[in-house]
Amino acid sequence: MKTNNRIYPLVDNRKHLFFHTPHHVTHGKHLRFLPVVFAVTVLISTAAVAENRIQIDTQTGTLTVLDEEKPILVLDQISIGRFGARRGKTVGDGMTPLGEYRITSIRKSRRFHFFIGLNYPSAADADRGLKNGILTPSQAEAIRTAHAKGNLPPQNTPLGGHIGLHGVGIGDLAVHARYNWTRGCVAVTNAQLDQLLPLVRVGTRVEIR
Repeated sequence: MKTNNRIYPLVDNRKHLFFHTPHHVTHGKHLRFLPVVFAVTVLISTAAVAENRIQIDTQTGTLTVLDEEKPILVLDQISIGRFGARRGKTVGDGMTPLGEYRITSIRKSRRFHFFIGLNYPSAADADRGLKNGILTPSQAEAIRTAHAKGNLPPQNTPLGGHIGLHGVGIGDLAVHARYNWTRGCVAVTNAQLDQLLPLVRVGTRVEIR
């Protein structure tokens, strides 16, 4: 039985860059300089977030955001598939896939608060599915080709799809606190998800282990 939800945010000590305008710059020049400063600052911030990665431990029930090897946010009491997690997930098995993925989309969700989509199934999932006779050669090749082109792989093969990270949304927090309840995704509370969102972006690596 799961214990009470707790959130353990850690301070992000990443250095921020500040731009100083020389005193001799005129007001007009200063105004022209501001858009450049803003653009550079946004690019630096975006690059920093892109370097973050997510590590999900299905055994300890934790989600950790890492800046290189330094934890900057730890969320506990996550929920996974109601029937656990494994490599070799198949459609409708109620299990969370183990493996390495990337974020493909971040969108507002009426049901789940926000939904962070992953590029499941991976090329490794496709190879395993083909070897185990779950996928046809053409299905496995379609998944590998999509990854090679940077596209979302087919979501309608026997491996399943539509895997991601999301909030409890309109669900029951009491159920979330006690049980693994998803169909294969990883769920956190809405408050935890709000902490997570500023630290990730499309392309962020996600390891589920």
